[in-house]
Amino acid sequence: MGLVELGFRWVRKGANFTEEIVRVSGERSHGDLSVKLRFLEDELKGFVNNGELSSCVGSNSKWNFNQDGPMLNSKCVLYKSFIEEVSIWGWPLQTAGLFRTGFSSSSITVLSGRVTEWSEGKFGYTMREANTSWGKTKWSTSVLQLDPNTWILEYSLSSVMESPNLLSLTIDLLTHMMFQAAKNVNREIFWMFSSASGNLYSSESVSKTSTMTPT
Repeated sequence: MGLVELGFRWVRKGANFTEEIVRVSGERSHGDLSVKLRFLEDELKGFVNNGELSSCVGSNSKWNFNQDGPMLNSKCVLYKSFIEEVSIWGWPLQTAGLFRTGFSSSSITVLSGRVTEWSEGKFGYTMREANTSWGKTKWSTSVLQLDPNTWILEYSLSSVMESPNLLSLTIDLLTHMMFQAAKNVNREIFWMFSSASGNLYSSESVSKTSTMTPT
């Protein structure tokens, strides 16, 4: 089965979540981060079949170190399908870098800490505190700076849900492929210059990914 055909099958099935469902759940959560994560899991598990929602709390949670260009973060995926993803990501130290939506639109909610955003094509910046949300359209780019111990709830929805026909979906897929290729080139350039000037993070700190998860 081709990727385009698979996409249309998921479109017919529909998404399990909406931007509003995930956003409201994130904004309604209170307490420390572990309490918020448990609340989110309880809120969201009713929208999917039993066992489809992963846990981001406790010893069985799966947090992966993610170096997406210059943005260091640790990420846990609560739910993922062909068309949508619900994830938690952040970093215990201050970090900054490019945030790209690519093939999907995104809804972002700050669970803890603070985010400073410089949007593409705009002067100045916007500061986002805990329990605040905003949306990003597909193919958008901005610079994010995360204060120490900032953790984000993100819901992303693939643009196949917005594509009314095969042609527009195919164009989006080709754009996505070019976008990914450009991102890989940018990542290689970033690592080349960071190696020459001395990386902020030593190889030892990067290898200890198990310590870079929320507590």
